[in-house]
Amino acid sequence: MYPVELYLKVRQHCLTDGNSERQTAKDFCISRNSVRKMLVHPKPPGYQRKSSISQPALDSHKAFIDEILESDKQVHRKQRHTAKRLYDRLRSERVTQALILLFANTLQITALRPKKCTFL
Repeated sequence: MYPVELYLKVRQHCLTDGNSERQTAKDFCISRNSVRKMLVHPKPPGYQRKSSISQPALDSHKAFIDEILESDKQVHRKQRHTAKRLYDRLRSERVTQALILLFANTLQITALRPKKCTFL
């Protein structure tokens, strides 16, 4: 991704100074497609996921995991499920191969605890 300053320079070089897209691409050593995109967008467009992550093997178990995590909010911090304890409970109650393979990925998506920033 190119910096915002380059977008500004390319737009000025093309639109204000009257240089062609081809000459601008040559002067800045970037592709003509990049120059076209820079002329269309004044600022670099950020990355946006087009579709959500699909995990059909875990969809039937997500409600169960969310239920456990919600119940953990009601108990003392020391009594909450750790990732290993949650994994063991899921293996004992709902054993599937896909669940075992995708468990760690689900824990990354679903936050176990809100992270706090502490400044000392």
